[in-house]
Amino acid sequence: MQRASHKDLRDDAHRQFMRNSLDPEVKVALNEEFRKVNPTARIVLTDDGYLEFLASFVSREHTKLKAYRQGDKHDHPYDGVRKEPLCTCADRYCAFKEGRLMRQIREADDPVAEIRRVKHSHSGDVLVLQDASDEYDEICAEFDHAHRRIIICGQYNTHPDDLDGLTPTTDDDETDEQGGTGVAGD
Repeated sequence: MQRASHKDLRDDAHRQFMRNSLDPEVKVALNEEFRKVNPTARIVLTDDGYLEFLASFVSREHTKLKAYRQGDKHDHPYDGVRKEPLCTCADRYCAFKEGRLMRQIREADDPVAEIRRVKHSHSGDVLVLQDASDEYDEICAEFDHAHRRIIICGQYNTHPDDLDGLTPTTDDDETDEQGGTGVAGD
């Protein structure tokens, strides 16, 4: 999902939150939902936020790897352990291996395009960038999920706690109810 789609989703959620017909307890609960997701909004919605996330991620992973290599894999304030290298290139002065972003990424007009270019042209595999991309995708998914919950609660004037435990139906569920197996030709 592109940044514009995340912004549209946030705008839709805000419109639902601003509806005058919401019960006061629903409005308070939705305000709390917005408060919980606000810290990730800057990361998801702005280039600066993404670069801050990326620089922080690379630095954090460097700290974890350094602690692991020094024999105390938990001698850092972060969750998890990093055993694999940040980058597989032979350059001992590689910015990634030192826990930093390359200058051309930090100063790029389009950091995402620059990251793609670096991944393609760098002499080794920049494993930390793939790991950062995976974590960023998780952050975006959580951001989207939280805003979709706000939209649903706003549309149906429902408290967010009332959504917990509900499972959405899928096409397979409908097929099973009709006696089919969900396989073409049933």
